[in-house]
Amino acid sequence: MNPNLQSQAEHIGASRDKLRSRLKQARSLLNKEFSALFVGGVIDYENKRMASSGGAYCLQWENDGTTNVGSVYVRRLGAKP
Repeated sequence: MNPNLQSQAEHIGASRDKLRSRLKQARSLLNKEFSALFVGGVIDYENKRMASSGGAYCLQWENDGTTNVGSVYVRRLGAKP
């Protein structure tokens, strides 16, 4: 974990606009099949994630200190990370 990167990423997680932009950027990098799951997805700003339109998956943003914008993971909702 790099404290400098973690500090920079905090600004992404604290801003609704920047978080929305980061989640949409992550969605654009998914393959066609997974990307389609998130069309019309709802952003949960409190939990820093975008739920898939069917509600089974989410794009979860985390400030893990590995990048200056945080990392985004595809997670199955209801499953342990």
